[in-house]
Amino acid sequence: MVNHGDYEDIQNDYNISEFVYVAVSEYQYMVDPSRWCPWCGPCYYRVPAGIYFRFV
Repeated sequence: MVNHGDYEDIQNDYNISEFVYVAVSEYQYMVDPSRWCPWCGPCYYRVPAGIYFRFV
């Protein structure tokens, strides 16, 4: 994200600082071990499922 400042063509816009809060959700899923590896345990993966922005 970039603040390009004040545009001359847009009325009532401002070039001010703004706080931005960002949160990334994490989804965890499990993959069972292969049949050829009975001594292996399951694998867990944490995948970002979404990103949220909040402008204050």
